[in-house]
Amino acid sequence: MSRLMQRVGTGLWACSLFACTTFGVGYSWPVVAAEPIYVPSDGSLFWADIKDVGFTYEAFGETLTAGYEFSAGERSAIEQGLEYWQLLLQDNAQNSAPLRIMVIPSADAFNNASGLSAIVVSGPFAGKSWLAAALADNWFGESGSDWDDYLGFVLIGQTANGEWTSEPLTSLPQNGDSINLTSALVHEIAHTLGLEALLTAETGDSFGSTLSLWEQGLRDSYGQKAAPHMSVVSSGNKGEGTFVTQGETAYSGVYFTGEHVEDVLQGALLSYPENPDGFFGSYAGKMPGVPVNGWEYVGEGNGGNENGYIAELSHIELQNSLLSHQYYRNWNTLMEAEIAVMQDLGLSIDRRAWYGYSIYGSGMTLINNNPYYARENGQYLIGQPSTMPWGIGLHVYGSDNNITQQADLLADGSYAVGVRLEGQGNGLTVAKGTRIQANGYGGTALMVSYGRNHQVQLDGSAVALGPDGIAARFDFGGNVVGNSEEIRGSWIRAYAAAGALYLGLPSELQGALVNSFNVSGQLAGSKAAIYISDNALVEHINILSGARVWGDIVSEWNLDNDLIQTEHQNFSGTRDSLYTQLNFGQRQGHDGRLYDDANYDFTMYGNISGQGIKLNHRAGRLSLAGTVDVYAVNNNGTMALYGVDQNGYAISTTNFTNGRDATLEAGFTVDGRVTRVQAEQAQLAGTLALRPQTTLYANEQKIDLGSVLTAESVSGAFEHTVVADYSPTLDFSLQQDKDSDGYQVTVSRKANAYSQHAANSGAASLGQALAQIANQVQSPDQSLAKTSRVSTESFPDHSDHSDHSDMDELLLALDWSAPDGHEVTQGLNALGANAYDIAARVSLNQQSTFNTMLLQRQLNQHSPQEKQAHPAVPAMSAATLPATAQLSQQGQQGQAAVVPVDSEWNVWVAPYASGMWQGTASNTTSWSSQSYGLMLGADRNFSSGLTLGAHLVATDQRTKAKDELRATVDSNAVLLGVHGSYAPDEWHGGWLAAQARVGVESSDMERTVAINGYVNSHESSWTGVIGSVLLGGGKDWQWQWQAQGQEREQSNSLLSVGPLAFVEYSFLQRPALDESKGNSSRLGVDRELYDSLRLNVGAHMSYDTVLSNGASFGVELLTAVRYELRDEFKTGAHFLEYSDISFTSQNELPSNDSLLVQGALRFASPDSAFFARMDVGGEISRDDYRALQVGLQLGWFF
Repeated sequence: MSRLMQRVGTGLWACSLFACTTFGVGYSWPVVAAEPIYVPSDGSLFWADIKDVGFTYEAFGETLTAGYEFSAGERSAIEQGLEYWQLLLQDNAQNSAPLRIMVIPSADAFNNASGLSAIVVSGPFAGKSWLAAALADNWFGESGSDWDDYLGFVLIGQTANGEWTSEPLTSLPQNGDSINLTSALVHEIAHTLGLEALLTAETGDSFGSTLSLWEQGLRDSYGQKAAPHMSVVSSGNKGEGTFVTQGETAYSGVYFTGEHVEDVLQGALLSYPENPDGFFGSYAGKMPGVPVNGWEYVGEGNGGNENGYIAELSHIELQNSLLSHQYYRNWNTLMEAEIAVMQDLGLSIDRRAWYGYSIYGSGMTLINNNPYYARENGQYLIGQPSTMPWGIGLHVYGSDNNITQQADLLADGSYAVGVRLEGQGNGLTVAKGTRIQANGYGGTALMVSYGRNHQVQLDGSAVALGPDGIAARFDFGGNVVGNSEEIRGSWIRAYAAAGALYLGLPSELQGALVNSFNVSGQLAGSKAAIYISDNALVEHINILSGARVWGDIVSEWNLDNDLIQTEHQNFSGTRDSLYTQLNFGQRQGHDGRLYDDANYDFTMYGNISGQGIKLNHRAGRLSLAGTVDVYAVNNNGTMALYGVDQNGYAISTTNFTNGRDATLEAGFTVDGRVTRVQAEQAQLAGTLALRPQTTLYANEQKIDLGSVLTAESVSGAFEHTVVADYSPTLDFSLQQDKDSDGYQVTVSRKANAYSQHAANSGAASLGQALAQIANQVQSPDQSLAKTSRVSTESFPDHSDHSDHSDMDELLLALDWSAPDGHEVTQGLNALGANAYDIAARVSLNQQSTFNTMLLQRQLNQHSPQEKQAHPAVPAMSAATLPATAQLSQQGQQGQAAVVPVDSEWNVWVAPYASGMWQGTASNTTSWSSQSYGLMLGADRNFSSGLTLGAHLVATDQRTKAKDELRATVDSNAVLLGVHGSYAPDEWHGGWLAAQARVGVESSDMERTVAINGYVNSHESSWTGVIGSVLLGGGKDWQWQWQAQGQEREQSNSLLSVGPLAFVEYSFLQRPALDESKGNSSRLGVDRELYDSLRLNVGAHMSYDTVLSNGASFGVELLTAVRYELRDEFKTGAHFLEYSDISFTSQNELPSNDSLLVQGALRFASPDSAFFARMDVGGEISRDDYRALQVGLQLGWFF
């Protein structure tokens, strides 16, 4: 290969290239014909022309020869690599024809690949590669004459094992010891797009007459720009017209800069990666651009200078980057700074679609408010997750930064990452309320992938719920050029292929990858909540108070890994410091320090595994829903075991310690099995609490239990053994078997097991009935394999109830509800017939509303003003008025009274709406009711002072019981009634009133019982008889006067005030009924008579005025104190499946007395043929009861 070919866009990968472990080393793909590859499938962007064996082509003075055939897997890798560039470039591509790239499987390029393109030498696109100019500017001007329309070339050599492997571009390399062609192809296409220095062979190491855009951005070690025909020298002074590097080494002070690169770096100064072996040189300066590879050794006979070196200048030497020429690279895709380079090479790319933000600087304290969302037309769609594959919300490249992330990073594309943290000594805080999300395939929310001594504080959320999602990943990943080339990690740098040939260890690897990971927010991952790879040391993981974790915690870190170099490097710690301390039971103070928290209560929804983990529970309660398989477990709080493995072990460990003040809570099944701990060594103290399985138990049942602990060596013993008191209804007694390590448990259910938690006598009656039913139950034989609370291997804490009757399920819900019994209290309220009591109470309250509305009308009918409005009714004479009113009647003496006769019929209609609300008071169930309807009536005044009438009421009502009593009642009623009053003139304002009505009410009820996971819904319908009677009386003192200057003979104003009292009796007769639908909580309800007797004492006031045209207006106010004598309802009932065990509900008013207020506005037409009145009223109780009623009466006289 000529010297030019080695320089032009060379893709040298040191001594080897890519591989991946997904297909496995040595997997053989079938050889297929050399058909072109089109990306996308319509060929509108890339056309990769794959050449057959024996094909030769002349380019750059070289003969390019196809020496082998690609397998199907290798073709797939080429296609995947092109698809990456398609996504990066397609939105702004301008080419009108496919971009043809010749791909040659070269037998000469062993373990290597190369990519190259020519440079446009003149015109507006000068400096761009042919491929970039065609893509960005639709330029095809110089192609075709020499290269047969090819815009670029990629040579792919054979690998040591005869085949490349094909792997997706995962967020971290996973290619093991082999070489992944997908990543290699991404690298090589970057060269064909212009990442290439074209130094001519004829003039030695010097630039040509036309600089590429890449060369135009190059700067030497003095910051000098490259120029046409400028020589590249390894030493010299500034200003001598040469491109000076500091030594003939790779790391020699060369860098690239441009507008987009400067935008990304934000003034950051970058160094070459640390080079402890000195192989790449010793240049230690900082550069205001991206570092660039300087010189490479190729041998004097291969085109090198007298020392065998060439000025390569064609690779970006960011730490571990894909486009570098380093032996270790853990990036499968481009960093943001590398994308910026491609922009400076003339390509149009929406960089913010791929990166939310990147931090290349060091030593900064900053708050990052830059989000990452989906993009459209160059703008973020706020709140909408990005679905861009390989997108990264935040990349931290620099070191020693203190960063607070306060904007959401929603990266839901395949292999996308929320945060990727590198450098060393960085502190990252995800603020409370901030979301880090990576819900795409293989997504990672938080990733720490290089360096040492990082600290991460998660107060917000990190979620990765897509397939293979990891919420927090601590992992160096693999090496793009193969782990056999070089492998790195915490205290690790070696040639793995040489059987752990140790290399010099950079400072960024001399320590833990992460010092502390504090979690007080939310962490959830489908594959793992926390994953620690075999090459990453994490010192402390602290799951703090308030944290929520879903998913496994997995560590593959192994202290016995031969690659760990603590024995060969500057390691001063102990072996114990190489374990991950996984801590529970702490809170974080305002000072940032961690304190033991006695109120800690956390459930770990997932398994914990890894022999590099020491699990420490420091205080409070830790519930382990999964299993634990770690090196050591230390319990100093309450540790509750729920999950078990296939052998019945909840914990498998080398060392188990239960402290003096600690409690180990182990579950046991009804057939005597226990959740067990397996340890090589155990140190015991404190308390062993045995937790019963949440299943049915027969009264006086005895259960024999085995030992909780299996250990080779035990020191100490549990100081106390108890049965955990988690049932509000069952009693467990414990007796230790002196001849073994086992115990015997006796279960009992007392007669008052449920009724002891009753809120009233009705609930107690139901509780006693349930106890009778429960004691008929026989305990089932439970199977461990059937149970599943968290996973298929969980301990049967919530049993498989498939063989239980519905009544069994109901009893289970009560027996294993909250230990303090409050859920039993609620359950008794929900199960009983209280909803029927409430429905009856509401219906009778509505009758009282009708009574009050009609009484208001009756009071108005016998008023003098009403009589004056109709001349057939005798008017009051001045002699009957009080003295104050008589004074206003000057000039009216001797007025003749009208002859008493009977009035016309008065017909009226009154639509109304009302609402009633009962709040929670004195253990009363809250409810609300709304109704609307129509009242029709006709009445007539007689000269004797008697008024008689009839009325019809139609109503529709909906009532909703709240709290634990979830019921809805829809009722319709029609009632017919009579009413009358008597108020003769000689009584001087005294009056009597009476009402009576009777009708039918039809109701439909939907009732739901929900108790601790038990849910059943029932329906019922019935038609009952309803009625009401009212008797009352009172007296009104009246003042009547006429304004001065009026010509009308009768007075035009009247004020009436006086006391009143009335009694109401209402009743509802409901038939017996059986509820339908649902199961065991269905009720059979007895026939019941509900009634109400209310005493009302108060006052009434009205004021009326007649205008000069004869129209009249009036206002009324009635107020009374109401006292209910029938304050308690009871309903007999039974469960339909247990008709011989009955119980009675009790529903008592929280208060017997209330205040009634009713007001009205009236209007009568000048001819007195029509009247209208608006009624507004309400009722208020001291114990959170209130009612409101609005009505409109329209009436006519006939």
